[in-house]
Amino acid sequence: MNIKCSVQITTHNPSTFLGIHVSSSPIKLIYSRRFTFATAQLNSYYQPKQSNHTSRIDLVGSMVPLYGAGADIAASGNNGGVPVKLEFEIRSRANIVGSLVKSRHRKHLSCFFLIYSNTKFVKFTHKTCS
Repeated sequence: MNIKCSVQITTHNPSTFLGIHVSSSPIKLIYSRRFTFATAQLNSYYQPKQSNHTSRIDLVGSMVPLYGAGADIAASGNNGGVPVKLEFEIRSRANIVGSLVKSRHRKHLSCFFLIYSNTKFVKFTHKTCS
């Protein structure tokens, strides 16, 4: 199976004093908790105080073996949609007093949705992601 899609992630730094360093774990597009269709990695970046940053990540899966799951995908009972999950963890780090005091935050995101043959755009909300 071949798949190519893109994900756009916007982060906001509300701090009035500190910039943050942002990174993530590999971003995965998963079917049925077993098969990873596509993966990508967010490039680490520094985000200044009181700013927004938008990153576009291209998820690519080339010649992914399905090991017998092709029949399950074709016969999924969701009106032709394939249930998938987008999963990753985003991390931020701020140096508060030079390098002596560091603040670290981690947020694990899982978003469930259906892919149809004519799906053009999926917008995630707080209800579709946990």
